[in-house]
Amino acid sequence: MRVGEFIEYIRINRGYSRGDLEDICNIKTLYRTERGHSKPKTDLLIKLSRRLNVDLVSYNLKVNMFGSNLSSNEIKELENLDEYKDYKELNVMVLELLSNMNNYSINDIQLLQYYGAKSSYFAHRSYEYSLELIDSALEHSIKKDSKIEVISEYFSTNEIKLFILKSYLYLDNQDYLKAVELLEPIKMKQIDYRNIPIERIKDISKIAYNKALAKYKGNVDVDIEDDLNIAIETCEKFSLFDRLSKFYWLKAKVLYRNGEVKESHKHCDLYLQITRIQGYDDLLEKYIEIFERDFGYKR
Repeated sequence: MRVGEFIEYIRINRGYSRGDLEDICNIKTLYRTERGHSKPKTDLLIKLSRRLNVDLVSYNLKVNMFGSNLSSNEIKELENLDEYKDYKELNVMVLELLSNMNNYSINDIQLLQYYGAKSSYFAHRSYEYSLELIDSALEHSIKKDSKIEVISEYFSTNEIKLFILKSYLYLDNQDYLKAVELLEPIKMKQIDYRNIPIERIKDISKIAYNKALAKYKGNVDVDIEDDLNIAIETCEKFSLFDRLSKFYWLKAKVLYRNGEVKESHKHCDLYLQITRIQGYDDLLEKYIEIFERDFGYKR
């Protein structure tokens, strides 16, 4: 997020209009700054920091450090290889690019280490090595407070990707308590969806789901339903049906284990509704049989 976008996000989040800050800078200047038409001077950042109660000077420094020297074609090729799950080729490309590591910004290095960790795991099942790459990438982050917020200004897109990937690796290798330890500090309550891009919404739902799944698998029942409700709420609000169904299934499992059979069956019904909406009617009978077997579901 550019510093101007971040100023606008924090301003709105704190309840200020541009006019409310006119004693610091005129409305036109603030508008141009927020839209990225002009770069803010340090003295303006200091004044806004005091009023908005956030360190804009450090944030601006981080944005400048975290630029990109990778070409748009290189980034696009990395994204395409990842999208088509060509992890062996992705791994080769990442290793080649990392050989020129001194030429890259911190943001580039984080991105390459993310793809390196992902491709190493899926192409070669290199669990420990992948975790090392993720931890190395996160070492480049500005030190964070113990209370991490997934929509915090101090969380870059790459950092969120790294957290999601690391939690997935823990889950896939049944290190459930490590996944809980990683994700539990991330608080996602009172989210103002108006100021969050759709990709960040998807990230929030992934983190909330991974958090709930780790707790379910690791028999840690603290706030598990709250985490699931956040995951479900974000998907329902934006019609993310592709992931909503698995959230309903996990909620049905949690409720059934807690003895809330009727509520569990309601979520079975919701899962079946989503399956119909997605046009997978041929799978309905199979899912109903699973629900009957696992949750005592009645048609």
